[in-house]
Amino acid sequence: IYTKRGDSGFTHLSDGTEVSKNDCCIEACGALDELNSHVGLLVALLSEESSRSQSAVIGQLHEVQRRLFVIGSALSGASLSVSLSDIEALSAIEAAIDRLQSHLPPWCGFVLPGGCRSAAQAHVCRSVCRRVERCVVSAGGEEYLSYLNRLSDFFFLLALFLNQIKGFCEIKW
Repeated sequence: IYTKRGDSGFTHLSDGTEVSKNDCCIEACGALDELNSHVGLLVALLSEESSRSQSAVIGQLHEVQRRLFVIGSALSGASLSVSLSDIEALSAIEAAIDRLQSHLPPWCGFVLPGGCRSAAQAHVCRSVCRRVERCVVSAGGEEYLSYLNRLSDFFFLLALFLNQIKGFCEIKW
């Protein structure tokens, strides 16, 4: 499991290029990995709560995790045998946003992150996703920005939805 190759502060991209561990591509891949882990925690929380409305969300989150992995692989220079269409991914996340929005009252203003555990975790996913966007811009992955931008919107609405179905009132700011 250990190679010791990274001990000097350098690592390798998937195409073999050696880069510093603070390279913008490595930073973006690390941020994507962190977001993917936070999404995994959200899935675990939702699985514990397991309601019918949440099982569809879990499936959507698994697709998000796959997409994040593909984006990270592409940024690291991997040649992928698997491809997720940008148009399909964007359409899927927008459809998920529309479904969530249809269950929520009109949104007005800001809310403080929190509520039930799964909603609070969705807010963490949203804020980490915003950082991922910034890192991906630095790494030159502009083609993924529309998806990531919608994804942070999805996490925001998901947090509101989860609080609503759990009976938690949002604290408006």
